[in-house]
Amino acid sequence: MIRRHTLCFLISVLASAMCDKLLVILLDGFRWDYTEKYDLENFKKLYTDGARAGYLINVFPTFSFPNYYSLMTGLYSETHGITGNVMYDADRNESFILGYNSQSSNPHWWEAGEPVWITSVRQFPKYYTG
Repeated sequence: MIRRHTLCFLISVLASAMCDKLLVILLDGFRWDYTEKYDLENFKKLYTDGARAGYLINVFPTFSFPNYYSLMTGLYSETHGITGNVMYDADRNESFILGYNSQSSNPHWWEAGEPVWITSVRQFPKYYTG
């Protein structure tokens, strides 16, 4: 059985005295112990200068993008609607193939869940999240 692991870093960067920024890095297939096993010094620097999730509980199905979107929205797959890396909508005759087709960016795939950066802009419109 092949297991897929995702390592999540949360890095808070102080850009100025007035503005804190947060950079989230998700590494798909990167086991939690690779930094020790392979002595990856730059990743250790990320740990010491940023934050590291102690553990994550995956959602089902255990494909990459449903889990990413759950992290971004706080919702389970059955609520936000992203149930796989590849999906097909028979009513619209459209395919969702993340990163490979333009149909994946159509709003109907994404409208069931609001990611944290959209919520942030709604609550604090003067801040830019791009």
